[in-house]
Amino acid sequence: MTQKWKIIVEILRTTAGVGKQGETKEVSLTYAQNKLFPEWIAREYKAQPSKDERRAKIYTNRFDIVKRLHEKVLQIEISHKAGHLSETVDEDWLVVKIRDKFHVTLLPEMIRLDEKHIKKAGKHTIHIDLAGDAYAQIILDIR
Repeated sequence: MTQKWKIIVEILRTTAGVGKQGETKEVSLTYAQNKLFPEWIAREYKAQPSKDERRAKIYTNRFDIVKRLHEKVLQIEISHKAGHLSETVDEDWLVVKIRDKFHVTLLPEMIRLDEKHIKKAGKHTIHIDLAGDAYAQIILDIR
């Protein structure tokens, strides 16, 4: 008896006989490896954790995150003219930069800025509220 291996894929581009872009579909592993993946028609579907699942993981690791972030400096080079930045620095931007430098994943609503966006080069204090009992702050040094 032969077992047929199945895989769930996400369709990357609408293709006749396969599916529409954005759909998920179960197909044979062989078909995916020989046709869909090489021709960039689909990729393996990997479910992303929900916001609640990410928040729970952060809460569980909150004290470790505080140790990794508190009073650290995040130094970034951004082009600017007379001190005014050429790109938007907001919570979403900071989540990416913190993840890249410190290998810590945060949610944008955990980051508290004094203004809506940081608009000038220099040093800025960034407040991070992980939970009621876990807080960190980092220095963002934009050069």
